[in-house]
Amino acid sequence: MDIIVKNDVNTNQNPFFNDLYKLMNNKIFQDFYKKYLNNWDNINTTILYFKLFYGISNLYKKKFGKKIPNKDMNSILKFIFSNSLLRKTVLQFYNDYKIHHLDELNLNMIKF
Repeated sequence: MDIIVKNDVNTNQNPFFNDLYKLMNNKIFQDFYKKYLNNWDNINTTILYFKLFYGISNLYKKKFGKKIPNKDMNSILKFIFSNSLLRKTVLQFYNDYKIHHLDELNLNMIKF
């Protein structure tokens, strides 16, 4: 099967493909991709961390009006995954998020 590539003017108008192209050509992302997205378990875990990071960042910004410092984010993530009850809760929320196609991960258990 051959793939024939045509130069279609509308192809350049697709924001997803344009963003994907930029992302995949970013050296930092390329290194991250090679290091952490090498199998489906790692991909799923990375998406969980993406969603958790995004949710925590939003909660922190709403509460304090500023971006969360790196050391604070690292401490929160480490605490969540070191505590078996919190880890199970986050994993359940993540599964609910995937199954029910929710807009955001439920992070009601996080209090600053």
